Amino acid sequence: MNPEILGFNVCIFSIFYITATSLVGFLGAGQLYLVVKHKLSHVFLGFVVIFSVVLLFALIFTPFPTGLSFTGDLGEDIRVISNGYPYSVRIYAIVLASVGGIVLLVGSLYSFIRDRSRYYVLFFTLGAIFPLLRNVPFGYLGNELAGVISLLIGYLLSIFYIKRQNNKITD
Repeated sequence: MNPEILGFNVCIFSIFYITATSLVGFLGAGQLYLVVKHKLSHVFLGFVVIFSVVLLFALIFTPFPTGLSFTGDLGEDIRVISNGYPYSVRIYAIVLASVGGIVLLVGSLYSFIRDRSRYYVLFFTLGAIFPLLRNVPFGYLGNELAGVISLLIGYLLSIFYIKRQNNKITD
């Protein structure tokens, strides 16, 4: 196995770390724009952007501990390596992922309660819940994948829903 290709790379892992944690915040902001559509959405998006930029700078200017590698289960290795970052870096990722995930989850449930014909938002809810379950039922990375697939299904169903709503208006 070539360690330069399949081994641990700090730069690539840092890119994964910032994009994965910022994505959850941006998904929450997008859900907020769908549900509320006013100043609160702009404020939350600003919060996500500011925390993402601060996380980026914290990753750039904080030396990463050496001696880490992918040796066992990939999900467990990601957890161990993420814990290698100092708390001054991880706090931004924790806040982004936690607050963004809660906004995504609550926003999708609120959207379904408000209009029960929007069944596709239940897949957004599943997409937010799966990563919270950690190792049950599919393992750490399996739950991440199930969450992404659920979000994709919800998105595709929302396209069909919108097309159907537009056809009702034109008919």
